Amino acid sequence: MNNPLVNKLLIFALGLLGAYLLLRFGFWFLGLMLPFFIGFALASIAHPLTNFFVNKLKFPQSLASLVSLLLVIGVLGGLLYWLFIGVQSSIPGLTAFFENLGSDVMTSARNLYWTLQYRYPNIFVIPFDEFVEQMRAPGNLLSISPAPIISTVFNFARSLPAILFFLIISLISSYYISLEYTAVYTYLKKKLTERPLIHSFFINMKRYTRSGLLSWLKAQAIIMTVAAIVSTIFFLIMGFANPVLFGAFLAVFDGLPLFGAGAILWPIVIYNLIYANYTHALLSALLYVMIVIIRNLIEPRIIGQHIGINPLITLFTLYMGFRLFGIIGIILSVILLVIGVSVYNGHKASKKREELPAE
Repeated sequence: MNNPLVNKLLIFALGLLGAYLLLRFGFWFLGLMLPFFIGFALASIAHPLTNFFVNKLKFPQSLASLVSLLLVIGVLGGLLYWLFIGVQSSIPGLTAFFENLGSDVMTSARNLYWTLQYRYPNIFVIPFDEFVEQMRAPGNLLSISPAPIISTVFNFARSLPAILFFLIISLISSYYISLEYTAVYTYLKKKLTERPLIHSFFINMKRYTRSGLLSWLKAQAIIMTVAAIVSTIFFLIMGFANPVLFGAFLAVFDGLPLFGAGAILWPIVIYNLIYANYTHALLSALLYVMIVIIRNLIEPRIIGQHIGINPLITLFTLYMGFRLFGIIGIILSVILLVIGVSVYNGHKASKKREELPAE
């Protein structure tokens, strides 16, 4: 049966199946070869330094590779250490905030329980503290078992040798890849140029992917920076203990697909309304409106016509990514969608240029 609609639906279904299998086997292969991918990434970052040491300072190749890799690993390690110290210094503020929040929630629950007990004494017959203890009993709503935490600690301790072996393989592979980096790159480039069709495909894919992905990343970075500054100002006005930390956290959360700033700010609005803190509730709602306006003003101007993704397709992609790979799938699905649409738009534009009559 040669029905155009049926053919399109069949092609779409086969495309989804192919994408699913590619992602499934792609993640399996990535997990299997991850130490060597990390080694290749480190060698690629260190390659300009290696060339500098070899060509300018006349280092032997082996020494140049070793020194450049040590410098790259040192810089990356320093950045990770600086990030860790920053997070560690912010933990007391976060702990105090959540402790105060938990105390406020317990106070509200206690007051609500006393109100219900006053109105319905035949139903709420036990004291509030006893009620909470019953709810914390094993199998009830507030039951918290230490078993999963203990199991997680033991599993992490058991996996330490495997993690150490993984890191050693990654570092050693980066050194050997760095030694042969130029030869491998030259060989692959030569083989690609011998096949013009494949070479053209990879060149176009690289150009369109870089254009679309960089536009999207640039938009997200600018939006998150502006949102963090605005949020910090609002949290400072509301008297938060660490407004910079909470502003940055809200900006990052706003950048996550399927969540947005509303997932944080609307509970804060409701919380302040319950406690009749109408000024903070109004400021939180105003902050949400401002972040939405900022995103809708900046994102289209930066991305422009590079991507132009249909909202329904975006929603469908987010849902499929979440169903297949969880929270990580949400982020990966957006990136893959941006890359795919950018490549498609670029290919379509180049095809139109080829069809234009020569002057």
